[in-house]
Amino acid sequence: MRITIRANPKLNLDLAVYPKNNGETHHKIDSKLQEVEGEIYDGVTLELTDKISETRVLYTDGRVYENDNALRAAQSVLKHSESRKGLDITIRKGIPEGVGLGGSSADAAAICKGYALLTGKDFANDFLFKLGADVPFQYFGGCAEVSGFGEIVKPVCSDGNNFVLLIYSGAKVATKEAFDLFDRRGAE
Repeated sequence: MRITIRANPKLNLDLAVYPKNNGETHHKIDSKLQEVEGEIYDGVTLELTDKISETRVLYTDGRVYENDNALRAAQSVLKHSESRKGLDITIRKGIPEGVGLGGSSADAAAICKGYALLTGKDFANDFLFKLGADVPFQYFGGCAEVSGFGEIVKPVCSDGNNFVLLIYSGAKVATKEAFDLFDRRGAE
């Protein structure tokens, strides 16, 4: 069985980041996120195989990631669902990397959506959050207020008449680097 899921990018319409408290490894946030449906998206194709717990992720452009979020998500999905199947995944990247559009989280969420559609096994918010802070939002999509560490997702209505023009300059900023800079400079 095979299915292809459209993994849409997201935009932070607003974002407040708070300093870490003692012992916290992540920052608390308050944000409003909007799923972007348009010409920029990743195509994620999943196929269930009879190779027990074997997972393969192939990117159509040949890229390879040292710490592949999609592979980690697929392995977690199989383990969490106690599956006796394997997954072959092909990802066609269309979301630019390192620009804050949530591409790897969108791919992880698409893997969860696709697996749920193929098997009928859905995933709770706490499982999705373990895959990444944006994954719960990316799984449900739409427009939402997101808080805590990203695990609290409250859907809100959008009038549907919002248009966005995305201009990609080629500049990239890794999320971890941005938060590390925030930690060094403080909440100015």
